[in-house]
Amino acid sequence: MKSSKKILIAVGAVVLVAAIVIGTVVALNARGSKPETRLDLQKLHESPLYFSQVYVVAQPPYTNEMVFDTPLGMETYWFSNHSGGNGIEFVLQQTKDGELIVLSEALPAQSNAADLYGKNVKVSDLTLEELRKVNFAYNFTDEDGFQSYMGLSDEMIEDITVVTLDEMLDRFSAPNRYTVRMYLRFFDESQITDLEKALQTIHTGLKDRVLTNKAVFLPQSEEAAAAADKACPGMLRAATTAEAKALVRECSRDASPEKLPYAVIYEKASGQFDSEKFIRYVRTLGLEIVLSDVDADDVVTYRDYGVSAIATGDAQSVIQILKDAKKADREAKSAAD
Repeated sequence: MKSSKKILIAVGAVVLVAAIVIGTVVALNARGSKPETRLDLQKLHESPLYFSQVYVVAQPPYTNEMVFDTPLGMETYWFSNHSGGNGIEFVLQQTKDGELIVLSEALPAQSNAADLYGKNVKVSDLTLEELRKVNFAYNFTDEDGFQSYMGLSDEMIEDITVVTLDEMLDRFSAPNRYTVRMYLRFFDESQITDLEKALQTIHTGLKDRVLTNKAVFLPQSEEAAAAADKACPGMLRAATTAEAKALVRECSRDASPEKLPYAVIYEKASGQFDSEKFIRYVRTLGLEIVLSDVDADDVVTYRDYGVSAIATGDAQSVIQILKDAKKADREAKSAAD
């Protein structure tokens, strides 16, 4: 009897140990694996998700009416056409000696760059010192054939020259000047000799002026996105188009992806990025979504979908559309009450 009892006790101990081991393994496996999370988009669609405070991102005006990327052009545009907007897009280029300047196009045709340095000269062919000699309004002629740029004298026009990244950031960091967000992109990433180094320069400039949380980098390639993630900790960036398309696929599965390396979707309004389902999906993930190339007739529709911002070269018009829509909403609500 005693030996049988010992055998039963031993067997029981083995079973107990086995149960503990199996239970531990199951618990660890459960902890290590995450079940796929699905968003209840139908419930979200029916919820009162309404973002009335859509902000406007002012893009550079690509016209011959004003040289935007100069000290005078910036002041004039920021305080007039940009009036009431909450964001500005800046395009950066790199000079031959590695300086970053703000210039949204190739050297303007109305400048005297061709006279000084040849017909096909590019920013990357010139040093900053050489660019300082370029008069951006030298050959300016408006739509009526007048040559006086914004009514200025020849002496004042001579001061219309290039703006460096540091000079632009200094304007933003001046007390009581700007509370808007900057969207920064390169004119041509292939012309940047060292993407990481250029992005570090941007990041340092923002950090030194306590502007890091007011800027979003807009990468055009996977290489630039990877360089930004490595070189600029803490700086917000937008998704590349490839990353945005991947998020569209996640949206079609109603899935919640893992932590994403970007904070903003910044794309042209098109079939895959401007649907109500995708815009609402992006917002539930805690991301912002900015749409550009939006038709005037669609501004209020995208507002109602929950878009974060609309990027446009005609900020005043979009701002007025949103103001009129908000007024109409108030009147409709008053009438209903």
